[in-house]
Amino acid sequence: MVALLGVDRGNWGTWRCRGIGPSELPVSWFKPASGRPCYYRISDILGWLASRHGEPFDSRAYMLDFMRTNLGCNFATSEWVRRLAERDGPMQGSVRFTPAGFRDYLNSLSSV
Repeated sequence: MVALLGVDRGNWGTWRCRGIGPSELPVSWFKPASGRPCYYRISDILGWLASRHGEPFDSRAYMLDFMRTNLGCNFATSEWVRRLAERDGPMQGSVRFTPAGFRDYLNSLSSV
């Protein structure tokens, strides 16, 4: 994140400790990985950036637009996104969820 946003690593750590940065997904959702990775939703990062610039951001509209644009799904809904994630299972890319964490993640998609 620090490289992508061009932010000093120390500032990012301070923001995380003070709760100023974007919302992290709960650590308990994921299986242990080397280092101390932090997991974020892209929409949460974009929403955080927008709020820092005083701009509105609609996470749900972003998610649905992303699905339509990148997957060609003109019928994408929150439930469809949940089913897509469910189909891929508890390994999303290189991220490994715990069984309970994956269930909570899927449930959270309905509220985005």
